[in-house]
Amino acid sequence: MILSGVGLNAIGVFMSVIFGVKMAPTLLVLGVTVTVVAFAGGAFAVLASDFVQMLLVVTITLVPHFSHCGNLRWGAAWIDFKGAAI
Repeated sequence: MILSGVGLNAIGVFMSVIFGVKMAPTLLVLGVTVTVVAFAGGAFAVLASDFVQMLLVVTITLVPHFSHCGNLRWGAAWIDFKGAAI
């Protein structure tokens, strides 16, 4: 229970800052949304939403990584010509 409350609070802080809403209404809406999703679809709905969230996080993490690595010159990017690490 405590871990779930901490997780809900962390998401609530993020969402309240993003949307510019006070913390209490944000936590209430998030709590009701999570509860409705859990009751409506059970464990499968929660698992499916977690999977979609994981897909988004991985995609958002890897796309900038590979786009940045494509711009590097591999030899000169890590070690300069004198042999010292940059």
